[in-house]
Amino acid sequence: MHVGDHPSDDIAGAQQAGMRAIWYNPQGKAWDADRLPDAEIHNLSQLPEVLARWA
Repeated sequence: MHVGDHPSDDIAGAQQAGMRAIWYNPQGKAWDADRLPDAEIHNLSQLPEVLARWA
């Protein structure tokens, strides 16, 4: 699992490496890449909830 804020560097890169990718998007930007993240969070406090869903 990788948490990152850059669609191609973080999200696509993690997915290409076989990891799940969580997009950290505190500014609420629109997604502008081909591959969708596995999850999106706007605040790091949301991370435990995402991880619990995947457990």
